[in-house]
Amino acid sequence: MDTTTLIVWQSFLQPSSADQRASLMRCLSPELALELSNLPTLSYDIRQGFEPVEEELSRIHYSWMAPFLRSLPENEIKLFIASLTPKQIKGLKQSLLLSNTLPAPSPLGLSYLKKTLFEVIAKQDLIPIQCLPDDPLNELLNLSHEELTSLIELLSMHDLSIEIRHIIETSKLKEIYSLLSKAQTTFLKTLVHRKEPVSFKKMGLMGWTTDKDGLRFMLLQRGLNRIAKSLYGKSPSLLWYVAHRLEEEKGQLLMKLCTALDHPLAQSLLSQQVVDLMSSLKNNPPPRTP
Repeated sequence: MDTTTLIVWQSFLQPSSADQRASLMRCLSPELALELSNLPTLSYDIRQGFEPVEEELSRIHYSWMAPFLRSLPENEIKLFIASLTPKQIKGLKQSLLLSNTLPAPSPLGLSYLKKTLFEVIAKQDLIPIQCLPDDPLNELLNLSHEELTSLIELLSMHDLSIEIRHIIETSKLKEIYSLLSKAQTTFLKTLVHRKEPVSFKKMGLMGWTTDKDGLRFMLLQRGLNRIAKSLYGKSPSLLWYVAHRLEEEKGQLLMKLCTALDHPLAQSLLSQQVVDLMSSLKNNPPPRTP
């Protein structure tokens, strides 16, 4: 039995009295009863209902759809694109070099197109967002694309702060700061005088030779790495949802970096860094792109 079905069962069993639950559990096999008892608690009462998992399609970055759509005839490409959000449509038109004219599918057609496209992208069983185990990192799914991107950029400052305090060449410092946003610069200045609790392999900035693209990629990787490591051991569905709200290249890297840490305390420290920054972003959101 799949996890989502078990979670729905559990949600309807929970409000029952202890005697009723015990009576109902006796109707199950020992293996199934054990699976139910081991399910984590949820932050959402799914007895209120939850949206079909394919509704997540509207929040997936369009770049994940482009490879599949390129394999189709143009008339089919346009049908699938017509089922998407205006932002996704704009991105795919630019990516696939399509004209402005799109068909207008019927409501039934739209439902079929969305479900089909989502199944092609997902290729795995996903727990609906409302069925995810209760966890502070679920808040990642309430961030806009701009906020999630800003979160990655700010997290990378933790790694940069470790090395930049050892650079004394004024010209090199100016080059590094010129690549940072105002928010990154402000946050970095709050970090350079603190001891960083979780450090990874050095980026090697002492030998950096003003390769701006190289440094940008290193910072991107460091920000993604901190989110990825904090997500290790969480629901695989949560990792999937977060990755697919980013551009495909970033999302693939996030999933690749989601590996275990040697120090058991490090993951909780990284999770707290992510949670603290999310709270800050909600109070000071970055500007949205049109």
